[in-house]
Amino acid sequence: MMRQKDNHDAVNRNILRTFQYVDIPEKHQGKVLNICFDFLNDNCQPIAIRAFSMTVISNLSKKYADIIPELKISIEALMPNASSGLKSRGKKILKTMNKL
Repeated sequence: MMRQKDNHDAVNRNILRTFQYVDIPEKHQGKVLNICFDFLNDNCQPIAIRAFSMTVISNLSKKYADIIPELKISIEALMPNASSGLKSRGKKILKTMNKL
């Protein structure tokens, strides 16, 4: 449903908010990762969708450590022009990833 073009932003925002707190079934994790990276790297997406996407990717990176470098690059690329909310979330996630 998140790939549909005519979705209201609230639909994607609420789906991603839920994904932050649940275990995503393994068969859907690849699709969810791709969608979240697309949202995170799209400057036209609302701040909440990008922040929730960042968290979902971070949660999945605990299972798939090979995505950590890509997530770091994405976060560092958005930091200079990001809103205070995205900067805060990005710093928090980078801090937890550096502890690993």
